[in-house]
Amino acid sequence: MRDRTGRGLDRQRAPVAPLGVGVNREVDCVLALYQMSVTPADGPSVLGNSRIEVRWIMPGPLPGPVIEWFERFPVTTESRQDSYLVSPPLPGLSVKIRGNLALEVKEFSGSRGILDVAGVVQGRLQAWRKWSFPFSTASPYAEDSLSWQRVRKQRRLSAFLLDDAQFVTSFPVPSDRLSCTMELSEVLVADTLWWTFALESIGPDARLQEAIEVTAARFLGSGAPEQMALSVEDSGPYSDWLENTEAHR
Repeated sequence: MRDRTGRGLDRQRAPVAPLGVGVNREVDCVLALYQMSVTPADGPSVLGNSRIEVRWIMPGPLPGPVIEWFERFPVTTESRQDSYLVSPPLPGLSVKIRGNLALEVKEFSGSRGILDVAGVVQGRLQAWRKWSFPFSTASPYAEDSLSWQRVRKQRRLSAFLLDDAQFVTSFPVPSDRLSCTMELSEVLVADTLWWTFALESIGPDARLQEAIEVTAARFLGSGAPEQMALSVEDSGPYSDWLENTEAHR
């Protein structure tokens, strides 16, 4: 992914850092629960859901030809605001308040190489494990402080079930079904518009990369508009983008 100066961002993620960030009592408690679930003192571990993702983020409004192309698929839409924890940095983790309803913690599990569709679409495949905890909207978390960055999203979503070879628009897709969700969104950060396209696979761990690669090859090849010639330099998760660009400053 590039920052706004055009420099490439391809750093290695560090191991997960110790938690207890002192941002907000409720957030700290939830992060403590997450840490206990990963490394419990005794008893079974509470596992998050595994997934493989690739995301591209580009400046400017969502191009019309891309919208027209994407809406050939069965699509559901949603609007929401997410708040990402940007300070202090938590290497190996992405933490956000999802629509004031849930606190989500994603742990980076490693790189899965480069997705390459006919040399036209290239992006970084990343494995993650995600936990989601209910979040009380009545508990303030100082989202206007420097610790949090609000991202307003207009999202279009379509999920492809690999084994059934069909689309569904009911979310969330059951985690035991092998699927790949395509997301096309326009996002507003600090009064600046960006657009993003992402693929996310869930299901049996052994087939997650297959799900993304098959979906990308089937739908991102011929017929996609020229704006969908996606570059590895624009590829990376929201957490890296917000940390390494000036989009939120």
